[in-house]
Amino acid sequence: RLSKREANKINASPITELAIDSQPLQPGAVAYVLPWHDAKAPAVLQTLLEQGVNVRLTTAPFTGNDTLGNTLSFAPGAMVFNVGLNPHVPLFDVLNEALAQYPIKIHSLATGLTIEGIDLGSPSMLPLELPKVAILTGVGVSSNAVGAIWHYLDTRVGLPLTMLDKDRLADVDLSDFTHLIVVTGVYNDLDEKRQAQIESWLESGGTLIGQRMGLSWLSDMGWLQATVKSRNTVRNAVMFENMQYADRDIYRALQQVAGSVHLAQVDPTHPLLWGVTNNQTLPFFKTSSLLLQADDKPVIEAAKYTSFPLVAGYTAPEVNKLIGNTTALVAHRKGKGRVIAIVDPVNFRGYWRGTEKIMANAIFMSPAIN
Repeated sequence: RLSKREANKINASPITELAIDSQPLQPGAVAYVLPWHDAKAPAVLQTLLEQGVNVRLTTAPFTGNDTLGNTLSFAPGAMVFNVGLNPHVPLFDVLNEALAQYPIKIHSLATGLTIEGIDLGSPSMLPLELPKVAILTGVGVSSNAVGAIWHYLDTRVGLPLTMLDKDRLADVDLSDFTHLIVVTGVYNDLDEKRQAQIESWLESGGTLIGQRMGLSWLSDMGWLQATVKSRNTVRNAVMFENMQYADRDIYRALQQVAGSVHLAQVDPTHPLLWGVTNNQTLPFFKTSSLLLQADDKPVIEAAKYTSFPLVAGYTAPEVNKLIGNTTALVAHRKGKGRVIAIVDPVNFRGYWRGTEKIMANAIFMSPAIN
């Protein structure tokens, strides 16, 4: 290990470009495939959808040959651009323009017939539409939570996010939007008419995404198949004997999870985790002691915390034990729509990069949630 003085003597220059191991697109390809594991994949997809490219979402793995004779395997979440489905778009040129903007791999396939897995014409290739995403804002809604999601979608995905003031919701046609995000805030002031408006939109095919205390409201409304445990659960767990008035600050502090890392068991085959990780665990950055428990139904829970999940930072042992085995991610159908709950701020201040794509998946991969 070098000392600071020794490190300062090293003659080094800053990295200005990152070389990407890629090959040029082949104009004679039958289709092109964008793997989903790259952090820039959502931005590339958004760019292509905005230009009217017909996109198919892969929901099962497949293996095929590229135009150079290489055998390539693709995981669920890969985006397929069939030449035959894009006669209205100069696909080859559009893809090259996207590659010039985002250094990322897009592969050229020689045939629509695969060596293994689904073929390119399979019904397991779902058509994608350009998402139109809104987020509830206004009095009582956390501007920090709204800002973190806006920052990610705007600066890293290039996806415009519409701010909907919840007090003016009655004047909005929700059918103009495909997704609605609800973050930490107070929503009890939404009257029955506005509640019915959201539920009707959801049942008709919208995707409702709740994060932190926003998902608590979704649970209270009966839209989310999960239960938020009472705050008294945490309060009672950290209460100690012979507590005095002078202990009140300690008592409050013990209830807080003010920025620590907790490990969750994840299902990497779930659409919310496609391209995020191939591992069975994923660290989440927690900023609250909210406890969510998914209903006992198969495959709706995409991630849950390990028995003793704290891996970095501080959380009171009593609270850490309570967090253990609770739900981190849940997603399910409701009518023709989907409900997605994300317990932690996966885009917290734009620096916890390991979970940021979960928000992109909640948007782009929602058609695959069945």
